[in-house]
Amino acid sequence: MKKKYLQRLIIAALLLLATPAWSLAAGWPQFQGPNRDGISTENGLATHWPKEGPKVLWTCEVGEGFGGASIFDDKVYLLDRQDNQLDVLRWLDLKTGKELGRFENEVPGRLSYNGSRSIPTVDEKRIYAVGPLGNVYCVDRHSGKPLWNLELQKKFGSKVPNWGFSQSPLLVKDLLIVAPMSDKAGLVALHKETGKVVWKSQPIGGGSYSSPTLQTILDTEGILFITKDQVVFVDPVTGKIIWKYEGYTCRIPIPFPTSLGDGRIFITGGYGAGSVMIRVSKNGDTFEIEELFRLKDHGSQIHPTLFYDGYLYANFNNNENMRAKKPDGLVCYDLSGNVKWTTENNPDINRGSLMIADGMMYIMDGINGDLILAKVNPHKYEPLARAKIFKGGKKSNIWSPMALSDGLLIVRDQHQMKCLYVGQ
Repeated sequence: MKKKYLQRLIIAALLLLATPAWSLAAGWPQFQGPNRDGISTENGLATHWPKEGPKVLWTCEVGEGFGGASIFDDKVYLLDRQDNQLDVLRWLDLKTGKELGRFENEVPGRLSYNGSRSIPTVDEKRIYAVGPLGNVYCVDRHSGKPLWNLELQKKFGSKVPNWGFSQSPLLVKDLLIVAPMSDKAGLVALHKETGKVVWKSQPIGGGSYSSPTLQTILDTEGILFITKDQVVFVDPVTGKIIWKYEGYTCRIPIPFPTSLGDGRIFITGGYGAGSVMIRVSKNGDTFEIEELFRLKDHGSQIHPTLFYDGYLYANFNNNENMRAKKPDGLVCYDLSGNVKWTTENNPDINRGSLMIADGMMYIMDGINGDLILAKVNPHKYEPLARAKIFKGGKKSNIWSPMALSDGLLIVRDQHQMKCLYVGQ
């Protein structure tokens, strides 16, 4: 009996050691949350708000931009941008909003739509971020000291995209994955402690404003990434391309593809690209790809599609020839490409973001600054509450992704970041 008990303790310890650090702590440690899918596992959240909306615990000033927050160990992390001169990595107390520290790096330069773009990725020891001009930062999470800084332009010959580098870095065990998108390398793996290059993938063509994600497809783990003319699946150990799909084109790809976990992948984009569902299968050692359905002219310009309980939820906004087309607004599709419901312009949330937690959608209106709470319901759009969070306006551009931890929701516009209590 003692021997069996000891064996169970050893197995439990090994499982604990194999668990990623951020899964042991409540938080939102990277772009789109712990699993990079826009879905929170929190429950016990409020289903209704008072007339004035959820309580605002604190507000802080931020530079203009679109970079959202990450949350780890009761701290909020934000990559800010100031005066077209400085990349500023800031960390604040989650409960009070008090700034606890910052790291600044002088990187002068202007962009179309100035400001920050990406979301920091945080683990137990370090903070990682990609600046809009291509600087990859690693900062000690406890001391705030910079550990290494790699410039994509100098190291890989990358060119600054028109709207800047907008990717959020991906941690895979001891590797940090970023996308130089140059003639020298499509994706690269950097050792997370030193910044040294471990592998480079072959160039993968086209540009991209998207972020890599780690997926398991047909029992094969890989890095899924989209460019303007292909979707690639890359071996995280070697950087070798396992398979690629060249049947979809988006001239400005931003949302990452949504994997359904069974070989099906939903790909979406704006600029007239529409959306497509593909299925990856395996014949011996060969991967085969087939198109299941395509949604012409219906797609998400900025934010990834959320896959939840067998349905797809997204903000489909038309950003070309607006006078001739109606927006789809919030949409729900089944996995055969049939629309279950669409809000069109009631509400049309412009380019606002959404996330799912406790069976509800949190939806930020990208123009008027309202936060909407709706039940996740594949049969109808079912709003539960709505509150004015930001002043809003025609050019308010409230497009940043949100972050949630322990009932605290972090949102931002072009001037402020706020912490809202959405628990019961």
